[in-house]
Amino acid sequence: MHFVEESNRSCYPGWKAVGSTCLRFFVNTRRTWDGARAFCRRLGGDLALPKMSEPFSTTLTELLMLLTNAETDLYVGFLRSRLKVGADKWVWNDGKTVDGQQFKRGYPMNGLKKSCGALSKDDMKLLNTDCSNMNGFICESYQGALNNFQRHLNHMKIEF
Repeated sequence: MHFVEESNRSCYPGWKAVGSTCLRFFVNTRRTWDGARAFCRRLGGDLALPKMSEPFSTTLTELLMLLTNAETDLYVGFLRSRLKVGADKWVWNDGKTVDGQQFKRGYPMNGLKKSCGALSKDDMKLLNTDCSNMNGFICESYQGALNNFQRHLNHMKIEF
């Protein structure tokens, strides 16, 4: 699992600029998956979508593992979609299908009533866990990013 490369983009305080988005890590704040998603939405974002299809950076993932020292897996934005016929489907919050190759070895595990997505605290690979577990989480926001014009306005002094 790799997060996108760091960028020169500015984010609101507490958010980390990563590629075209801003991330905020909640390692010591514990929530259920639904609670984590609601928390992220109140901040103007959603649970992070760490997709392999984007240009993720191994360096940032390793840095995340070193800095967070997470004691729990970290919720991210995907869950199991139960189908009436056929196998269950794993989908990101944006509706796209999760690539099965992104899962940690031995995952996804079957048998959990409600199963939600997380990053493993050990290697930051995708896994599924009971949605009622109290875990840390990662929020992602495109709105939390300040563009160059906004930064310029924030530093301007207007006199009349």
